[in-house]
Amino acid sequence: GETTRARNVDPVKFTVVAGISVTPALAYVGDEVTVTGGGFAPGEDGVKITFDGAIVATDIPVDTHGCWESSFALRPSAYGSHTVSASGDTTAAVTTTLNTKTKIEGLSPVEGAAGDSVTLTGSGFSSNKKLTVTVGGKNANLGDVRSQTNGNVNITFRVPKGSPEGKQSVVVTDEGGATASVDFTVTKKTLSTTPLPISPEDSTLRSGEVTFRWQGGTGGSDYAYTLEISKTAGSGNIWSKSGIEGSSYTLTEDEALPKGTYYWRVKIVDDYGNESAWSDSIEFTVSPIPTWVWVVVGVVVLVVLMVVAYRETKFKVTE
Repeated sequence: GETTRARNVDPVKFTVVAGISVTPALAYVGDEVTVTGGGFAPGEDGVKITFDGAIVATDIPVDTHGCWESSFALRPSAYGSHTVSASGDTTAAVTTTLNTKTKIEGLSPVEGAAGDSVTLTGSGFSSNKKLTVTVGGKNANLGDVRSQTNGNVNITFRVPKGSPEGKQSVVVTDEGGATASVDFTVTKKTLSTTPLPISPEDSTLRSGEVTFRWQGGTGGSDYAYTLEISKTAGSGNIWSKSGIEGSSYTLTEDEALPKGTYYWRVKIVDDYGNESAWSDSIEFTVSPIPTWVWVVVGVVVLVVLMVVAYRETKFKVTE
């Protein structure tokens, strides 16, 4: 100071030790990581960097102040903390930590409808943990699919039924707590096969318990059908039934149609909710035989039976 001389102040000794730092300290697989070192011997030889014990950089030059800088690309590694070390011919190993972040590397295709197959790759997930995938909040059934030991994932899944249309997030999560997401567009799919109505077709039926038959798609249990009856062609349905497994359906007594003219049509629905176009609307008429006709028929039959019985009796008496 202005009055205090340096010779009057006792010196304090301090020791510089070797140390390293990494930038960034939180990185994705493949990112360039910069390692800075200090406190090494001036011009020291044999300086190297290891990541979790594996050498990632060697023969790093050290300046006259014992400082150096190098870099390496982050190799595939599991989610969380990893050890970065550096040492030289005369400097013992010094360490710091580097954290691996989770990332979805690829998604193909980037759009599709419910039931479509999608392949996803990623890195930085937890090691050997069960995975969960959702599309727009809907869970895709993966079964017991796990991440790889090094944190990479390579999975194929189907867009789940009920996924909302439009831009959605595909979210991948593992049991270790790692998660990542990517955009995916859910589209609408119209099935290419349209059912062909067979019967009834332009016919008059005497009973309202109508049996409908059509030629449908292939695929067995992958398909079901929706049947619709209306009073006008293509609209204004008065009755419908979904989830029909076969290619025919008979109305029950409770579903029987009263007298009138109707139109019917049918469409295919697959296990993922995708639908075909409606078939053509086919006209038919329900016209039950009036009660009085049955009364007349009954009376006629009764008279005939009485006449026959009379003649049989008369013949036997005469004989």
